[in-house]
Amino acid sequence: MGTQGIEYYYDIDGFLKRKQEIARRYAAELPEQYRRPDYDYPSNYPVPDNCLRTKLADRGVETLPGNFAGTCNLPLHAHMTEEEIEHVIAAVRASAD
Repeated sequence: MGTQGIEYYYDIDGFLKRKQEIARRYAAELPEQYRRPDYDYPSNYPVPDNCLRTKLADRGVETLPGNFAGTCNLPLHAHMTEEEIEHVIAAVRASAD
């Protein structure tokens, strides 16, 4: 395990806080049908699929199948850059039309 891996485990609070910040940003900036304002402690960010996965893939955003039928998980990891977050939000907005 490299130094980055060790730091990752020592800063678990920072890791979780960052994921919460990203989830709150999604909740504030995504189109209404994809907002999850009550989703404060995420391990992922599930949204209704409705062909969203395909549309996002076409825009360069990789998603994962959700835990429930008809959902997919938006990217949500602590090391996402601001540019990556903005790209996901813009791609979801464009795909919601």
